[in-house]
Amino acid sequence: MKVLAVLALVLVQSVAMAQDVPAKVKEACKKKFPAATNVEWNNNGDRYEGEFYKNDVGIVGVFDATGKWIETRTGIEETAIPAAVSKAVTAKHKEAYLSNQFKIENSDNVINYEITLSDDQASYVLLVDATGKILKTDKQVFSAGDDGSEE
Repeated sequence: MKVLAVLALVLVQSVAMAQDVPAKVKEACKKKFPAATNVEWNNNGDRYEGEFYKNDVGIVGVFDATGKWIETRTGIEETAIPAAVSKAVTAKHKEAYLSNQFKIENSDNVINYEITLSDDQASYVLLVDATGKILKTDKQVFSAGDDGSEE
């Protein structure tokens, strides 16, 4: 019974969250991404993130509350990472393996890459510019049994 109550609460929150997206934001998303269908919305503070798929590629359009486009995050294959970015990332984390990568285009026409890597001890999320300069690194250290392995 508790499980049903929790599921109902999650469903109500999801519907409420989708309804809380300002019309200006939805309109801006439709204008920026006219082919986007089945957009799932998340509210991340003062930002609204519309997630959808195009040709099996995950895309997230990020807008402010007025509908101003902030950035687009597009999932990319490892082979689409520029050589300078790949070289910088592998030099910094030699033993880590890639697990996720995004191309980020913002409203200032700047392109960056978000690269997620993991090794036996931690997961790293790096923000790297197109020249290979690492702009930011977030590290999450695995606790016992948190590395995805089964015990």
